[in-house]
Order: sequence, then C-alpha cells, then structure tokens
Amino acid sequence: MGKGNYDKYKYVKAEIVKAAAYGDDDALYAIFKRYEGDIVKMIERRIKRLDLWAGYFPFDELMNTVWIGMREAVRKYRPR
Repeated sequence: MGKGNYDKYKYVKAEIVKAAAYGDDDALYAIFKRYEGDIVKMIERRIKRLDLWAGYFPFDELMNTVWIGMREAVRKYRPR
C-alpha cells in the first residue's frame, strides 16, 4: 500500500471500536490483533533508526507497553 492508497486497507469496524471504548476486552483485543503487525514493524524501524541492537529490548515487554497504551487511549475515546 502506497501513501494515500487505501483501497485495500483493512479497517476495524466502527462497532468494534465503540465496543472497545466502552470496555469490551474482546473488541479491544480484535483491534490490537489487527494492528499488531504494524506495531511490530514500527518498533523494529525505531530500533533500527536509533542504531540499537534489537536483542537488547525484550520484545514481549515492548508489545505489552504498547498494548497498555492502546487500551488507555481506546478507553478514553468517546464516539459520537
């Protein structure tokens, strides 16, 4: 997918986002699983950009930190 080309982009349904925002853990997990690959790529790019050794970071802990941050952000979201 190139910049600005979202024809084949897999969106998370609005109902799932709304359910997650109101505390549905299964919906929150569905969102996380949808973006997990993107999150991994972002972490890997950041480590590489900072010229750090990837083995230095416990990847499971990084993913858990992202999970916690995402959960807090989604729970603060209030759809109209």
